[in-house]
Amino acid sequence: MSDILRRLAEHGCARLAAHRFPAARAGDARAMLDLAEALAGAGRTPEAEYWYRCAAEAGAAGAAFPLGGLLYADGRTAQAERWWRRAAEGGDADAAFSLGALLTELGRPAEAEPWHRRAAEAGDPDAMYNLALALRADGRDDEAAPLLREAAALGHCPAMTGLAALLAEGGDTAAARRWLRRAARGGEPDARADLRLLRGRPPLAAAAERLARAAAGLLAALPALRPAVHR
Repeated sequence: MSDILRRLAEHGCARLAAHRFPAARAGDARAMLDLAEALAGAGRTPEAEYWYRCAAEAGAAGAAFPLGGLLYADGRTAQAERWWRRAAEGGDADAAFSLGALLTELGRPAEAEPWHRRAAEAGDPDAMYNLALALRADGRDDEAAPLLREAAALGHCPAMTGLAALLAEGGDTAAARRWLRRAARGGEPDARADLRLLRGRPPLAAAAERLARAAAGLLAALPALRPAVHR
């Protein structure tokens, strides 16, 4: 364990190591979490995982989500699911987002939907977009539309293009153009091409086809799982 203290000292964490390491060894859950975070920041992943696990099992709020992230990065998806589920059930919206993405990746979209929804209800535009894609894949465009609209209003550029596709499919090309222009200004790479297609090939067929493909292969369109960083 002296190696841990030395490495933490090398990363400017000598004070934390001196105070939190003894407390963590004595069973202080908050100290365990502090130590895990410092170890993760120092690149000591195995030791960080150990202390995150100790902290999570001791009931430290905020330990389960980053533990799940380390496990996912190491390919241990079943364990990651367990800890993300625990964190999500405790109200962690980031964990709900990651759990929904993981379940989708594992081919369990029906299980993923409520977690996408929980993260979306917490105001996360990425989650709104992911849920909208899942609903589109299931043919539930009426449910997808308000989610795309809300995410787009929050500045989510992929949602703007998705909303534009729905609007164009419904014949509202003027509104579709407005959203595509906003997406283009926001840096969305396909938006300008979609604007050109909208002028020449209604009802934005290429964009609609692309959205359908993204919905059918949801993981390809999902943002990367968020880094498991304690907030």
